[in-house]
Amino acid sequence: PNGVDTAIFRPREISGRELNLLGLEGKKVILFCGNTLPVKRLDLLLEAIKILNDASVALLVVGDGYHLEKYRKMARDLGISSQTHFVGHCDDREKIAKYYNLADCLAVPSDYESFSLVAVEAMASGLPVVASDIDALKNKITDGQEGFLFAKGSVQELAAALKKILSLSAEQRKAMGEKSLQKVEAKYSWKKHMEKLAAVYQEVLKP
Repeated sequence: PNGVDTAIFRPREISGRELNLLGLEGKKVILFCGNTLPVKRLDLLLEAIKILNDASVALLVVGDGYHLEKYRKMARDLGISSQTHFVGHCDDREKIAKYYNLADCLAVPSDYESFSLVAVEAMASGLPVVASDIDALKNKITDGQEGFLFAKGSVQELAAALKKILSLSAEQRKAMGEKSLQKVEAKYSWKKHMEKLAAVYQEVLKP
C-alpha cells in the first residue's frame, strides 16, 4: 500500500487564533479534502449538512476542480453557504496537516477510491473518519473504531454518521483518533512501507 509521512501528518495543537482566522472558532468542523470530481460526492456531503440543520456545524472544503463553482452554488441554494468554507487548492503539506488537526472529523463520501490517501493522512493526524463503505475505506476504518462507515450514496446514513461522531465528547473522538494513529503506524507509515519494499528487493536478490 501507499505510505504516509508521519513526521508531517501527526497530531498537533491548533490555536484558537488559527481557528478564528478561518471563522471556525467554537464550531464543530467537518473536513472534506480532495478534488471536487463528481465521484468524490461533495454534493452528498452538502446535502447531509443541510439535513443536520445545526448552525454550530461548519464544513471546511480543501480542494479545487472544474466542479467547484457548482458546489459553491449548491451550498447557496441549500442555504448553508454561511456554514461552508471553501479554501481552494492547497499543495502545502504542512498546511494540509493543520487542516486535519483543526477538524473534528474527516468526511470521505466517495463512490469510488483506489486507496484514499487523505483518509490515511487524517488518521495519522489522529482524526476520526466518516466514510462510505467501499473497499478502499472499509479495509482501513472499522465502524465504531477509527470512525464510522455509511452505505455508499445514502445521504441519510451519511447525515446520521456525522451526527453520531459530532455527538461524541472531545475525549471520545480523541480515543478514536488514537486508534486511527495506531493503525497508520502499524500499516501505513513510510517506515513500514520502506521495510516491506526492502523485503521485496531482498527476496528478489536472493540467488
